Amino acid sequence: MTRLKRTIDIHNSDFDRRAIGFWMAVEGESPVRPVRVFATYEALASLGPSQVLDLDGALTTFVMNRSRILGVIVVQ
Repeated sequence: MTRLKRTIDIHNSDFDRRAIGFWMAVEGESPVRPVRVFATYEALASLGPSQVLDLDGALTTFVMNRSRILGVIVVQ
């Protein structure tokens, strides 16, 4: 299993994927290998079911659950 670690706190939307994208890095690699990660609106809706399933709802849910989302990403 490969673990990813948090890099910069910038996130943005990807309209084609209907997802919020952010950057992470492979833990323990030198030089740093950046990885683009996407959380779909549907996945974010499972964390914030009261939010509308659109860009604004996804961004709100992402910001409110950032540490929870970034703490569970493991690549197999």
